[in-house]
Amino acid sequence: MKRVLPFLLLNVAVSAATMLLVLVLWQAAHRAPEGTPIVSGSQVPTSQLQTSPASYEDASIQIVNVIGAGDLDFEVVTLKNTGKDPVDLTGWTLQDGSGNRFVFPAFTVYPDGAFQVFSRSGINTSLELYWGSPSALWQSGSKVLLYDPSGKKRGEYSIP
Repeated sequence: MKRVLPFLLLNVAVSAATMLLVLVLWQAAHRAPEGTPIVSGSQVPTSQLQTSPASYEDASIQIVNVIGAGDLDFEVVTLKNTGKDPVDLTGWTLQDGSGNRFVFPAFTVYPDGAFQVFSRSGINTSLELYWGSPSALWQSGSKVLLYDPSGKKRGEYSIP
């Protein structure tokens, strides 16, 4: 043990020095331009806190794709906000042609934000919602329809 201890201490010292050098070089290479406010930790600019969701008419939600059609364990619909404003999807619905309907819970998607709606059961998160269907919903040739709370069709996707 006495013969190994100096090598362990040397290893710790070299590792610490290397990490310090990497951090100094990274900071030098990624400096913010003069006058740029730095936001750190959990601080959020107040301009982001005051954004209000877009109205239904301004909403730009696109059904991007359906993956795993026909297999409940993998079946998922991906949607994306292609607009410039957040969209409150509370009360919106996804529907298939057979009368199956998913009503969105309180959920806001921000500009360029994408999320998934799984057909199976699960626990909703900020990126994944779960329909809770006991069986697969989608198949090749069927359509996924998106409606806002007023009943206006806002999106359609044909599954290849």
